[in-house]
Amino acid sequence: MPGISRRTYEISVQDHRLQYLSLSARHGSMRAAADYLGVAASSISRQIKLLERALSIDLVEKGSYKVQLTEAGQLLIEYYERRVVEHQELLARLAELRSTRTSTIRIVVAQGLLAVRFLKAFSTVSTKYPDINIEMKAADGDEAERLVLNDGAQLGLLFDTAQDVRLKLLATSRQPFSLFMSEKHPLAREEAIWPVQISGERLVLPDAGSRLLEIIHSVFTERGLPLNIVMKSPSIQVILDSVAQGMGVTMLPSILGHPAAAIGGIVERPILSDELSDIRLHLVSRAGRRMTPAALALQNALVREMHRLDEEQSAQPPARG
Repeated sequence: MPGISRRTYEISVQDHRLQYLSLSARHGSMRAAADYLGVAASSISRQIKLLERALSIDLVEKGSYKVQLTEAGQLLIEYYERRVVEHQELLARLAELRSTRTSTIRIVVAQGLLAVRFLKAFSTVSTKYPDINIEMKAADGDEAERLVLNDGAQLGLLFDTAQDVRLKLLATSRQPFSLFMSEKHPLAREEAIWPVQISGERLVLPDAGSRLLEIIHSVFTERGLPLNIVMKSPSIQVILDSVAQGMGVTMLPSILGHPAAAIGGIVERPILSDELSDIRLHLVSRAGRRMTPAALALQNALVREMHRLDEEQSAQPPARG
């Protein structure tokens, strides 16, 4: 506006005078601030006066032994301390981005999932971030959830996780159990299998501690059906090889056994059970966890794969029984 002089006041967050003012207010006096910094009290007093002169406004109440900020002084300190926090957060974020070149992504997966279609997602991220290390650990049940909750793993691919508010559900896919058996097995002639038909069969199942075994035990116990388990193994491949050799039959989510059935020698049949038809595969992380760009890329790739899996399963009506 004509006739009015305007003056621009420059304030830098790195201005040491702002630090002097902030510390004087925090410690109660300029001398205490000087002792904290190891400088002369007169130096701090002089710099604060220069700051007041530069801004053309009082920042400290006059005539008080203890430093009392004026309204302008309080506004300035709030601005300074806010900018310091933002500056520190920026530096931490930049350091985090730099560290992604050599960082490690840890993911815990249910038994058997290491060898199936999720490997494509791992390969895609590894190609995009060639210096990233991806560590995969096979675990089930409580152990797997503890790894995610205690930051032992950034992500978890797990069957039927507990509804823990500390876990963030990123994606889910219905993965019903099927019965897998040798193509020469008598039940291979059936289109679908009832649990009562399975009860008398020789079973090769995941070992103790497996979430899958817990689910199977729960369903058959509720129906009063005994399980004739002849072998347990932590390896899904060993289980399927044993089935192919005629040692027995096995119950697994389709995603685990389907690749072997597609090769030949093993056949897959749906199990007529509401409980075994509604098993879910979950992609989870700890709620509130901050992901690096590489970990976020892997998360997004896995979410896309989970959505494709769910679309495939949705096209197939669940077995009921």
